[in-house]
Amino acid sequence: MPRSRGDATFKYVCASVRSHATTEVVHIHDWHQIVLPVDGARLVDFSRTGGRTEGEQGVLVPRGQPHRFRMLGENHFIVLDMPCEGHRAQGLPDAVWRHAAAEPFFPLDEGLRRLASYVAYELAGDAYDVVAAHHINSLVIHALTHRLAGRRRPAAICRALDLIHAHYAEPLTVAELAAAAGLSVSAFHKRFRAAMGRAPVDYLIEVRIDQAARLICASELSIAEVALAVGFSDQSTLTRSMSRRRGKTPARLRARARLPATG
Repeated sequence: MPRSRGDATFKYVCASVRSHATTEVVHIHDWHQIVLPVDGARLVDFSRTGGRTEGEQGVLVPRGQPHRFRMLGENHFIVLDMPCEGHRAQGLPDAVWRHAAAEPFFPLDEGLRRLASYVAYELAGDAYDVVAAHHINSLVIHALTHRLAGRRRPAAICRALDLIHAHYAEPLTVAELAAAAGLSVSAFHKRFRAAMGRAPVDYLIEVRIDQAARLICASELSIAEVALAVGFSDQSTLTRSMSRRRGKTPARLRARARLPATG
């Protein structure tokens, strides 16, 4: 299956079984990734959402999302690297990936646990080839699409989320978001908080910080330029927001991202 991890250009979904040493790995990549545990535990820390994946949780790692992980003891995981074509992703719906940074973890039911074990067995077999890879990838994607459908949010809230993710760098107001949702400001604020667990302005700030973290880790822009590029008024505002919400400054994040990592 042709791919080049060096420049992140590969044409097909690529599945593999992986295990890692217990050293912490910090990285970012230009493709989406699905991780299904077979055995072992994996600590994952996103720029905004921290959490632990045990045997009952899978992880969606969106393209461009800075993250770090550390394995706990012996471990095996199914990893699907999923290429993006322009702004569109192969496999799972775009909406799943847009919101995966906010909700990266998902539970594994009995069917997904059995599927992960079966895929691990097939990937280790001598008969594994391109045809088998296509069917296995399709099976995993179909199973996840079916299960993640329950994570869908009301259409009105999705319209507001789409506006935020497309125009986060602009001076969006709650009134504009409410208009996109087709709701009054008060009704929108109530429904948004119920669906997302936070106020619209808080969510917008979190998206801006996520995008700032991506640029800090993956670009040569100065921190002041990053701040303006994602919608903050200046570098000081970005630094205060990131320090308060993430417990680290942009400078510290950049320094950590540039440390050599293995795995």
